[in-house]
Amino acid sequence: MALRGSIGSLAERLRGDGVGAVLLRGAGAFLSLQVLGMAASFLVHLALARNMGAEGYGVYVYCFSWLTLLFPLCRLGLGTSSLRFVAEYQGGEQWGLLRGFFRFAHRATGIASLVLAVATAAAVAALASRLPEALVHTFWVGCLALPLYARLQFWGPALRALRRVVASQLATTALPPLLLAAGLGALLAGGAGRLGAPTVMGLQVAAAFGSLVFAGFTLRGAMPAAARSAEAVRRDRAWLRVTLPLMLMNLLNLLVERTDILFIGTLLGPERAGVYAPAARIATLIAVALIAVNAWAAPMIADLFARERRDELQRLVRRAAQIVFALTLPVTGVVVVWGREILALFGPEFTEAYASLVILVMGQLVNALTGPVVLLLTMTGQQDTAARILAVVTVGSLALNAVLVPAFGIEGAAVAASVTRAAWNLVVAFVVWRRMGLRATVV
Repeated sequence: MALRGSIGSLAERLRGDGVGAVLLRGAGAFLSLQVLGMAASFLVHLALARNMGAEGYGVYVYCFSWLTLLFPLCRLGLGTSSLRFVAEYQGGEQWGLLRGFFRFAHRATGIASLVLAVATAAAVAALASRLPEALVHTFWVGCLALPLYARLQFWGPALRALRRVVASQLATTALPPLLLAAGLGALLAGGAGRLGAPTVMGLQVAAAFGSLVFAGFTLRGAMPAAARSAEAVRRDRAWLRVTLPLMLMNLLNLLVERTDILFIGTLLGPERAGVYAPAARIATLIAVALIAVNAWAAPMIADLFARERRDELQRLVRRAAQIVFALTLPVTGVVVVWGREILALFGPEFTEAYASLVILVMGQLVNALTGPVVLLLTMTGQQDTAARILAVVTVGSLALNAVLVPAFGIEGAAVAASVTRAAWNLVVAFVVWRRMGLRATVV
């Protein structure tokens, strides 16, 4: 009876109009698609690791990690800033600014991604004699993905800001791994044997293109008619002042996330990076609740802050932290208890990364405890502060990896990653409390 009453009470709260109810409903839909995308990605990478082996899989992962660092430079911070500007201009019915922002973003990301793709391909060609042939070819194929991901990673957040959260999540999280899985399945069904890293990277490019087509059609339908007919208003310098620090922040954030793979692949070889990569991928499952809640909360934070509704903003961020922690803790337990068995699914050689996996999930748990603190800075015009903090954290991450990876191997990389992630979130939480008077953490 008590359980039935609790369920009924929860259902009643979910039907309400309060901040927690709105956040739970939105985050629930987002979380479902996030789980679908992450599950598809996990299964695809499991199949790739079993098919390619640690060495071939390591080449692919190592190459894609380097390319991932170029994505923020391609989109120039316009993905994150679109959450703020698109929501702000739509809410204020500033249609000229909304159309102008989209024109500016399309032009800027197109030029930046093409320049970086050509420059990267040329740099790899210059180093080709010093690199394994498979790695060179994989890099060249991967360069084709840069313009596609630049546009996709702008359109996805823009759709989210236009309240098309489901479509945004489909385009950026669910469709790419599903399309990659379809391509992989077609090759294997056609009799393909062991796949090479260049072939898999080609499938990745095709999946990005398919996702981009879907996002483009959806965005066209989501754009308000008044914005499509308005005369574009340009504020290029103002937008750049906001987006460039965000670009730096996105780049540093990705560098922190990928430093472990990059140091392992560079210092210990791509094969060791392949052994470690499944543990890092499994650990990201711990962050799924935070990603889902943050994605739904971002426009709400920007809106409440702009209207100076401080009490509602405090309730929103505290409730977001509570939801994230409640969803994260049981997943952490599952991964710690059955992590070795999960790693064995990739192949027997991957189970030696179990200690690294446990260390990584502990860092992710601290990440969940601090709630959406980073989002509070970026959505309230304090992106410069966030970027400065992250710059210091990134330097610390590089130093830790440089010391720990040669000394302790993949376990050292896991320690460096977890310490860096915990330090970043705890420092930002302290800054949010001191500057804004907001407590965004669970406790």
